[in-house]
Amino acid sequence: MTNPIPELIPDSVFTELKQKHFLHETALRDYCMRRDYKAMRKTNRKPVVMDLLQLQYPYLSIDSIRKIVNSELKQDT
Repeated sequence: MTNPIPELIPDSVFTELKQKHFLHETALRDYCMRRDYKAMRKTNRKPVVMDLLQLQYPYLSIDSIRKIVNSELKQDT
């Protein structure tokens, strides 16, 4: 797995944390999903973004994706 959060930690640190099982896979996925959502919303409408995210995460329902994205948005306010 490549480092999906290079803006936060260097690749070498990510690799070491991953090898030692210090990373929570679900939390990492949710963070990346929120980051991608914010980036895509700058140029796309919400329904389009949700469809694109569902293509990236086909194992999640649209409701699950919505819940993940909205949970972070509520924390920002």
